Amino acid sequence: MTREARPDDAAALARLSRALAAHVANPGGDTSLIVEACFGREPWLEIHVAER
Repeated sequence: MTREARPDDAAALARLSRALAAHVANPGGDTSLIVEACFGREPWLEIHVAER
C-alpha cells in the first residue's frame, strides 16, 4: 500500500536523500529544504510512501 507523502515524512525523506547523496559526495542535512521542495507553494516533485 502506498500513500502520498506528508510534511511529517520529511525527516525520513531527508535520511533517504542523504544516503543517496552520499554516493555522489553531497550529503545534505536541511530537512526544511525537503519540506519546501515537496510541500511548499510550488512543489517540484510528488512523493508516495510505502506502508505496511
